Amino acid sequence: MKILITGSTGYLGNYLVDKYRDFYEIYTISRKQDNLLKVKRNFVGDLADNNFVNSINLNVDYVINCAANTNHYENQIKSFKDNCKSIINLINSKNFNI
Repeated sequence: MKILITGSTGYLGNYLVDKYRDFYEIYTISRKQDNLLKVKRNFVGDLADNNFVNSINLNVDYVINCAANTNHYENQIKSFKDNCKSIINLINSKNFNI
């Protein structure tokens, strides 16, 4: 089984990568380089960037989204971009073949 985990360098994403890496083929998306020994492939970029999301072509069984901007007191436009637009891009992408 192939699983894509977003936000893999965060607390929850990193936990899920550690939990599933011995049993499944794990792919990750993060804003910074992930530990490549843990995963099949790490894509580095911004999920709010539609061009970045659409450049990823994977055939996965599941997508687990752990990506989030938890600084809620920051600029509201940035929070929307990081937390909402990212999800919209993931859902609208035709490249994950789920």
